[in-house]
Amino acid sequence: MRATYKGVTVHKGDRVTVEAQGRKVTGTVVHVEAYTPPQGVNANDDGWLIEMVDANVLGGHSYWKQYLDGGQVIEVNGESVTNNKRRDQ
Repeated sequence: MRATYKGVTVHKGDRVTVEAQGRKVTGTVVHVEAYTPPQGVNANDDGWLIEMVDANVLGGHSYWKQYLDGGQVIEVNGESVTNNKRRDQ
């Protein structure tokens, strides 16, 4: 399983860092989607949906929906990535 959003590709099993709402969360991807709505549907509902385990949060499990939480993926397997924010951020 893999997904690409704004030129950034994330695979199941990748170690990803997300920065949103002033926090950085790093974990291992168990589910990833890059959602882009069909033409004519609210374009503000696009973005990443990433589920992580072994994350640096209480309980070790994180589910991030970019269209709700904002932010962006900033690192994939130790490599910095940029420019994958949503249009409205």
